[in-house]
Amino acid sequence: ATTEVEIKKKGPGSLLVSMDQLASYGRKDRINSIMSVVTNTLVEELEESQRKCPPCWYKFANTFLIWECHPYWIKLKEIVNLIVMDPFVDLAITICIVLNTLFMAMEHHPMTPQFEHVLAVGNLVFTGIFTAEMFLKLIAMDPYYYFQEGWNIFDGFIVSLSLMELSLADVEGLSVLRSFRLLRVFKLAKSWPTLNMLIKIIGNSVGALGNLTLVLAIIVFIFAVVGMQLFGKSYKECVCKINQDCELPRWHMHDFFHSFLIVFRVLCGEWIETMWDCMEVAGQAMCLIVFMMVMVIGNLVYDKVRTKCKSRSEHLSHS
Repeated sequence: ATTEVEIKKKGPGSLLVSMDQLASYGRKDRINSIMSVVTNTLVEELEESQRKCPPCWYKFANTFLIWECHPYWIKLKEIVNLIVMDPFVDLAITICIVLNTLFMAMEHHPMTPQFEHVLAVGNLVFTGIFTAEMFLKLIAMDPYYYFQEGWNIFDGFIVSLSLMELSLADVEGLSVLRSFRLLRVFKLAKSWPTLNMLIKIIGNSVGALGNLTLVLAIIVFIFAVVGMQLFGKSYKECVCKINQDCELPRWHMHDFFHSFLIVFRVLCGEWIETMWDCMEVAGQAMCLIVFMMVMVIGNLVYDKVRTKCKSRSEHLSHS
């Protein structure tokens, strides 16, 4: 009864004010609950990142990964540290990376024996320079601190592959290791901020688009299997309609691999010739339905991936 009298005395306006206050209190409660959840998540992540390793690991690191065994060795480490960490040494390494890239770009076929010998000697020289840089940094920083930097891990990986390539140069089938030398170009990102930002954008975009890319791959896989099941037999039986030699053309759906390539080609926009061949061997109606579904569904997912990648890159560039 008292509350009714108070409401009548205050009038309807005060009732509206009290309702607004209740709504604002509700919003504040929701905001506080959200903030508490976010805070708890951040605290858990921080605790996980700061979680200590087992004591045995620290004992192993202090024994084998931190080299401070003798005063003369410590003095040598200080001298090597002054040399390796000098900015002019970094500039010289950057110039060597550029020259090594130019040497790799000059490879062609056929090459004269003299020119091939020059490139081989250049590869040995650059590999020796980068190997010396890695070992000098290991001496100056100790392995424990050296491998805590991402660029040093990347550098050690490239140097290890280069040494493996030189040691297995006479083994057939391992020439693919030579292509890993091109990864040295990415070391320029350490001293080139634009390239560094571009690599970060690509890495973050790939991580953010993993689910959509997986969905796109599943869609391509599904339509490749559908095309092979529906039209594979027709391509084999009616091949003379699309090829005078009665042999399967380059683009067909008789097996999964070529069917996968056709679906990928359709998503790239090259679909008219392949759809016409399909209509010749398997009929117009079914081919039109399948190709239209591939174009519509596949391009929708592709546009979603491209839009998200663009927004992600813009966000990273502004930040």
